[in-house]
Amino acid sequence: MSNELKIRWNPKTLNNADKCIENMADSWQKAEKLTQIALVSVVFCAYQSGDRPTAVARANRVVEAAKGANTAAIAEWFSLMGFKATKDGFTEAPDRTTIRKLAGESFETAKDLVWSSLKPIKPFAGWSLETELQKVLTSAGKMSARAANDEAEGELININEAKLELLKQLLAS
Repeated sequence: MSNELKIRWNPKTLNNADKCIENMADSWQKAEKLTQIALVSVVFCAYQSGDRPTAVARANRVVEAAKGANTAAIAEWFSLMGFKATKDGFTEAPDRTTIRKLAGESFETAKDLVWSSLKPIKPFAGWSLETELQKVLTSAGKMSARAANDEAEGELININEAKLELLKQLLAS
């Protein structure tokens, strides 16, 4: 990439930089919109065709194609629409009944749930060990509840209760 960038300083450089920023912003807005359309389309096609393996493949393709985007938000969006995943990607698409329940009768929920609003990235938020440990504790609690409610998902969730208890004690001190 660096070999492709040829920038020389001249009086037009700042103007060119501003134009590049405007073009980048326009392109990103288009990409966000196209991503939303792709997400809803995958769920809609899964509902219409009932072809769950193809829906899984398409969901994984969306995540792979979104390099540089907030792929955690995209994965979260699909999860909220009933897709199941492992650390390697999506493994199961929801059935028609689940899609209709989660996406809405006319897919209004799927259309209104903007993927980029999920899992926001805060580039200038700073970092705190205590905050991160609290997030781990909260996440472990949610995952433990999910494991208790869903046997198949429970097999994918590994929580060491002794370490979890130590973390609780550490945060309480």
